[in-house]
Amino acid sequence: MARLLYGNFDVEHELATPHYNRPQRLARLNTELAPCLLALADSGDQIWCPEPLSEDPARTLTDAGLRSAGFLSSCSEGELPQELPVELAPWGWSRAAVAFARQAGVEVPHVDLDAVRTANSRGFSFALETSLEVAPRGTLRLESSRQLVDALAESAAAWGRPAAEHRVVLKAEFGMSGRERISLRGDEVLTPSMHGWINRRIEQSGVVYLEPWLHRVAEFSTHWEILPPQMPAGNRRETAQAVRPIAAVPVERDSESDEQLRFVGQTQLLNTPHGQYVGSRVGAVATDISGEDLNRLLAEIETIAEQVAAAVLRLGYAGPVGIDAMIYRDADGCLKTRPVQDINARWSMGRVALALQQRLAPAGCVSLLKIPAEHPHFSTASPGEFATGAKLLRLTPRAVGEISCTEAMVALWAESPAELLAAEQQLLAQVSS
Repeated sequence: MARLLYGNFDVEHELATPHYNRPQRLARLNTELAPCLLALADSGDQIWCPEPLSEDPARTLTDAGLRSAGFLSSCSEGELPQELPVELAPWGWSRAAVAFARQAGVEVPHVDLDAVRTANSRGFSFALETSLEVAPRGTLRLESSRQLVDALAESAAAWGRPAAEHRVVLKAEFGMSGRERISLRGDEVLTPSMHGWINRRIEQSGVVYLEPWLHRVAEFSTHWEILPPQMPAGNRRETAQAVRPIAAVPVERDSESDEQLRFVGQTQLLNTPHGQYVGSRVGAVATDISGEDLNRLLAEIETIAEQVAAAVLRLGYAGPVGIDAMIYRDADGCLKTRPVQDINARWSMGRVALALQQRLAPAGCVSLLKIPAEHPHFSTASPGEFATGAKLLRLTPRAVGEISCTEAMVALWAESPAELLAAEQQLLAQVSS
């Protein structure tokens, strides 16, 4: 079945906000990022693009090795493929995505929106961390801003620190790319704006989560596909409002999850020191951790992630899932894993990176990076080459209408990890100069 790929990259905002009304800046972001969906498209698919782009990226990206797919900015029947039924494949399922599909006259596969909302919630990942006994010590659940001072002291005590020296992160029920969270230390003044932020999030969802600030060493993400019930395991086709009460979450595997659950791959997450997403790397790892320790820690992450994906399946969800994890050092300097840092029951940029590797460099490695769009090096969408032999391709447009884009997503690929990492370093040096 042909698909209409729908880039609602702001789906977490919709999950977090009742009666969500998409602001202009996020509508524009959805347009700018729409060409990234070409990595996930198959021949015959169409991609929804809310506004016409300043250039047609399809030809350049298809010439580089991606599948051929057209872009639609309206959904009249004459534009949609008529020879086959068309099914919506959104970045993430939501009520708005279902409404869009019905308005466009395309099919909606069975989707449990309550399962989607629950799987993406902080409460679900918190419950899984608790059930699996992998939550960082000092992780707590707050139902009022009045609990904050005592929670800070309790979390600090779990780490054997004075409360004044203990840094924590407060996270809302829904968030993405380092958003919907604030950090503070025990000796900081709790300002009215901090209390206001906490109270507004608690008013929305009833809870805020307090986590210790961890000494991050590296971050990774495992990616899974949950096939719908009764779909043959050999079918490799991509499939695309209150959070359910969560107590203890069962994490054992069963024969049903063995048939429906498929491992897609693993990526290294690239984030700023504040946790904001800047890229994904496939087939290469840059870290100071020794090879033996890294293999052990990654195996631990993947083992837990498989149990987490099986728990998502049992909610009734089908589609793509990404599970973010962290390797950190504890107070004694020992390497530890946080295997359930975030659950994304949707497509993600890590999934895009895996698809780019498969189609651009199946025997090599790929970095998907977010960079400033105005740099002269990226004035063209055509592939560029580095001295190492690595290649560069801009995925996103230079402008939407008459307005220039401020950021670009680029793919960088090479035959070997050494070539990729050298080119990545060269690229970042050019961007920062």
